[in-house]
Amino acid sequence: MNKLGKAKTSEAVIQFEAIVAKAQTLADGGIRITLDLPEDAIPQMAMLIEAKREGLPLEFEAKVKPK
Repeated sequence: MNKLGKAKTSEAVIQFEAIVAKAQTLADGGIRITLDLPEDAIPQMAMLIEAKREGLPLEFEAKVKPK
């Protein structure tokens, strides 16, 4: 079991609400997106940090939150 809490990493889901704070292109042509998460998203932040530490590629999907 990994620290993301699932036996199979591909089944782990990190779900949170966020606002795009910044979107920029880098000198090498890459793209960087910065998200602002709410103050109570500490567990999700920790899971994202763990995925980065483990070098895990992530797949993202964004949806507009219904009002």
